[in-house]
Amino acid sequence: IEVTDDTNLPRIDYSPYTGAGTCGHWLLEPQSVNYSTNSAQPSTWHSSSGVTITANATTSPDGTTNSSLVVVNSSSGSIYTRVRLAFSSGSGTQTVTGSCFLKYYNNQWVRLKSTFFTGSPAQGESSFFDIQNGVLGTVGANQTAKMENYGNGWYRCSITFDIDKDTDTSGYMQVEPMSGDNTNTYASIGQGFYAFGSQGEELAYMTSYIPTSGATVPRNQDIATNSGSSNLISSTEGVLYCDIAALLQGEDTNRCITLSDGVGNLNTVEIFYQTTTNTIKYRIKDGNGVNFNHTETVADRTQFHKCAIKYKSGDNSMWLDGVKVDTDTSTFSFTTTLSKLNFAQASGSQKFFGKVKSVTVFKEALTDAELTCLTT
Repeated sequence: IEVTDDTNLPRIDYSPYTGAGTCGHWLLEPQSVNYSTNSAQPSTWHSSSGVTITANATTSPDGTTNSSLVVVNSSSGSIYTRVRLAFSSGSGTQTVTGSCFLKYYNNQWVRLKSTFFTGSPAQGESSFFDIQNGVLGTVGANQTAKMENYGNGWYRCSITFDIDKDTDTSGYMQVEPMSGDNTNTYASIGQGFYAFGSQGEELAYMTSYIPTSGATVPRNQDIATNSGSSNLISSTEGVLYCDIAALLQGEDTNRCITLSDGVGNLNTVEIFYQTTTNTIKYRIKDGNGVNFNHTETVADRTQFHKCAIKYKSGDNSMWLDGVKVDTDTSTFSFTTTLSKLNFAQASGSQKFFGKVKSVTVFKEALTDAELTCLTT
């Protein structure tokens, strides 16, 4: 399988820390643009107030000494460093996400505040991040917030919210050192944090870091190709197995991994994320339509789950994290040959965006004991 994007932009994920001995994963993401035009160091972000910013103060998540120390130097007025966020002209609602990498220096709490969004319910709202202990604090009523551990004390923190493009003319995310959780009191003079890698996107979640220097930078969507062979995929029985994590709890469209004939959306075996929050769906369709259809709800599909669907006419089953969660005795007969493994529907729509540790196709229907072992 080849995984590519259509730009010459380096792939900068910095692989969030998951502990020793764990394996890596493919990261398949949609197209995005970083609207923060000088992303590396806060001294080159949009603006700041009440802080002293020392460039090249410590090693950043990319392994070089290019992050900054941000320290309070005032006891009055606003205290922040500000990031330019994404928004586009036009009308209607736009979801935006602002993010940056933060590391503890000598002040525990940082808040990310949405500001100057005149038509946004989240105008002036804040979410709080404990960057000493890696704990998410109070989240703004009209925001969602996320905190990812990148190792060596670094956390990537983000806020997501909606803006009104009919009335908004500018928008920023302020990064502010605070004295505690859910407070309006700033940290004391001399207290602060390390910061690196700001990003503003027109998406409902943060994607991997896109470095910028003086201008916005786009990154095209990732595409997985050259997967599948009729010699390795059985059209009578088999197993489709995935160890995957979603990028989002609820999607704008289905995100599919599919066995198919590579042409239409019939004669398929599918595992996919639905638009419904935290659901994973399993489906078999022959030339006549749906023969097997099951939806499973998980606590958090942005965490990795091991999913398997066994397809064999009259003996179908669905597995999740070591448990057989459904069986079905429906019969089917594929009217075309299954020959492709698609990170999308066979038609190319509903492309899979997410994290992938493993995708495996078996030519035979495995036993319950084998499927328990595989998915545990």
